[in-house]
Amino acid sequence: MAVIEGGVTGSLAEVDQTHLAQRITGRPMHVGARGSYSWGGVTGILPAALAANSEIFQFRFVHASFLCLLRSVRICAAVTTTAFAAGVPIGLEMRNALAWTGQGTGTRITWGTDDAKKRASFGTTVLGANDVAIATTAALGAGTKTLNGVACAHIIAQPGTLVTAFVPPGTVLWQRDTAEEYPFLYENQQGFVIRSVEVPGTGTWKCAVHVEWSEIDPAAVSGW
Repeated sequence: MAVIEGGVTGSLAEVDQTHLAQRITGRPMHVGARGSYSWGGVTGILPAALAANSEIFQFRFVHASFLCLLRSVRICAAVTTTAFAAGVPIGLEMRNALAWTGQGTGTRITWGTDDAKKRASFGTTVLGANDVAIATTAALGAGTKTLNGVACAHIIAQPGTLVTAFVPPGTVLWQRDTAEEYPFLYENQQGFVIRSVEVPGTGTWKCAVHVEWSEIDPAAVSGW
């Protein structure tokens, strides 16, 4: 049986002598003095008359030295009081934003000390008041930013003519599937938006958004 030893300590790992396999215990990544977070929210009743490419959700990260590691974005959408016209799909997209120097308008999210933490001992999120926004009954104001020229995720859904969900709960808009897959990593004044690319001319709807992310200090956490 092989033994791996550190320079100043005893055995750090042992290799199975029968199967020649090193055994490990999977754990969440180290985040240092920062933390990992989860937030969910829902729009108000949105009209069918939203203009093409209307922003219904905004996530803006602002910090001079910390980084935001995005883990997943999930959505759900449902018809509310008025069904849509038959045969016309709805398109939703996620698009990254750079040089986000000015917040937009619309319903903004404020954060309490323990809000969104996945563990009580984590640091309070560095997301500022108004850095996250979700639409109520109209599109969000864009603010000052530069959107990427292409979407990083896009789905289409057929709402049909019934008052029902047309994007099922927990639908993945984007997520980091494996540990070796590079995540979206946002630096100061960067983030993403969700836009309704196209909406039928009749009907009303709501959209729920669930975001998971980690905030890390690259000076304390290696690899970033």
